[in-house]
Amino acid sequence: MMALVGAGKDLLNIEYRTWNNECRKGRRGQMRTRIASLTTAILLIIAAQGQSCLAAEPPAGRILQQSTTISPALATSVPAAMAGLKEKTIHLVDVRLPGEYEKYRIHGSLNIALHAIKTKPFLKTKPVVLVNEGFSLSQMTATCDELHQAGFKAAILAGGLLAWKEKGGQLIGDPFAMQHLNDITPQILFQETGCAHHLIIDAAGVKKRSGDIEVADAKTVPLMDNPTGQARLKALLKEKSADPFLSVLISADSGRENDRIRRQLEQAGIRRVFFLQDGWSAYEQYVKDRHPSGRTQIEHIAAPGVCRSCP
Repeated sequence: MMALVGAGKDLLNIEYRTWNNECRKGRRGQMRTRIASLTTAILLIIAAQGQSCLAAEPPAGRILQQSTTISPALATSVPAAMAGLKEKTIHLVDVRLPGEYEKYRIHGSLNIALHAIKTKPFLKTKPVVLVNEGFSLSQMTATCDELHQAGFKAAILAGGLLAWKEKGGQLIGDPFAMQHLNDITPQILFQETGCAHHLIIDAAGVKKRSGDIEVADAKTVPLMDNPTGQARLKALLKEKSADPFLSVLISADSGRENDRIRRQLEQAGIRRVFFLQDGWSAYEQYVKDRHPSGRTQIEHIAAPGVCRSCP
């Protein structure tokens, strides 16, 4: 392809210089020949550029997303954050939208948008611990890098508000709104797909889910009325227990099964999990609206240098 571009450019330069000479000498017949050659050279370059664009496109039906791994050095545990907040040795910054923050929050936390943190010099006086619901990690990780470069000491509350609540931490606000703390929208799941710390569980099972969207690393573990599936989920959690940023997202087919699965998991001692709002059907529709190309497979590509840490 590059050879084709080079050949076209060389031909274009040669023919342009020759065409100028013919123009000065008034040789119209030879000028027409040179114009044709110039056109050929231009077409060669356009064709090569077109091949370059086509080569950059992934095969039809595939969405390639960068896989992200976060250094454990970024994690602040719930007990450490509780102690820091009590002793006033940290700034606990809730980065959710103001409307979500008003519904429920950790007493003593500050509500500051991610992009605005670096504009608050007073936050440099103590380590900053970022917190949200516990599933959305990508933007917080990138912001933590930026804050470190700007002279802040920044980290992320491992497990977020969900882990805080599970560990006995108090949340203030609307108790009814808190019941939806572990609900994740299809948009958030799509934005976070590719994060190596998310364990995506297809609780509906292949035979029950008839959609066209395939998430490459989703594990099929039927959970509803299925003690065997619940035991398998426990085993998966044990395997990944060393990951401070591990978050589990469970999705049934339509989402109507979420409450029943939630109750059964709580009875089995599994509480720190997220649920996909309206299930796979809503997620599939969201992806189709963004990529209307029929059957779609979402795959992740490893990228060097995405492991981030803020000492």
